[in-house]
Amino acid sequence: MTKENKKIRADSPSGNPSQDEKSAKNRLLSIVAVVLFVSFIVFAFLFLKETLPYWKGNKAYSDLNKKAVNLKSNEPISITAIAEAYMQTQVALPTAPHIPGMPMMTPTPIPTLTADQIDFLRINALIEIDFDYLQGINPDIVGWIYMENENINYPIVQGQDNYFYLTRLPDKTWNRLGSIFMEHKNNPDFSDDTTVLFGHNMLDESMFAPLEKYREQEYYDEHPYLYILTPDATYRVEVFAGYLVEAKDIGSLHQKFGSIEEKREFVVDSKFRSTFKSNVYVNDDDRLVSLFTCAYDFSDARYVVQGKLVQLSP
Repeated sequence: MTKENKKIRADSPSGNPSQDEKSAKNRLLSIVAVVLFVSFIVFAFLFLKETLPYWKGNKAYSDLNKKAVNLKSNEPISITAIAEAYMQTQVALPTAPHIPGMPMMTPTPIPTLTADQIDFLRINALIEIDFDYLQGINPDIVGWIYMENENINYPIVQGQDNYFYLTRLPDKTWNRLGSIFMEHKNNPDFSDDTTVLFGHNMLDESMFAPLEKYREQEYYDEHPYLYILTPDATYRVEVFAGYLVEAKDIGSLHQKFGSIEEKREFVVDSKFRSTFKSNVYVNDDDRLVSLFTCAYDFSDARYVVQGKLVQLSP
């Protein structure tokens, strides 16, 4: 045996270099396996922590919708079909026989529907909300917001401040999805100059996430309206602007205007800043709605969609 081999054997714990290398390799593999296992456990925990609130929140909303919402059809209903169905329910009175010496009797005409009346009938043929059931769950529920062919189909709540429903479902259960909630200073009947609604921009496209799609003209062209239903009225929200703001700007998008001139300037500025173009004309006496959600362009960014309220029902 050479001196070099003697030295190697003397330096090796087992006296066998190949056996020692194999043991070291096994120890390394064991460490890697433990690290991978721990990483998997941590990843699984973080994944469940992130996704479980989404699952619970969406399930809660789905259960609520099943009990409180009668979504009568998933297919668009033809305005012509609505008008024809309505006209079939209207029967003209027969003409009375003419009696000599008496004036001629004219039959009662069948009323002609306006475009807003037709839209009201169409929306009510699509969706029906049981507000008695909803307010039995929580009196803070003041309305319902609905967009055709989108995920926006939620109750509207109003709390004592603008924080509680950031992390509470409509039944007040804690959940990161929160609720669609109204500015606490607003009148709950949408009678203010501007009513402000807030909702989270969730990664799974729930809550107010679809609002950011209004950055594209094509999306606006396909979704020019939202609808708000309350226990007393049905409104069409005719969207006229959407743009980025900072969180600190929310307060300036006020509920009441000091003058007609201030309101006109507000509408002109909103349309100028908008990421899309609209032909919606806002009258001096129109009431407005501002819908806020988070954006990620910069710190504390918000995207606001604005529309005018058109009351479809009496």
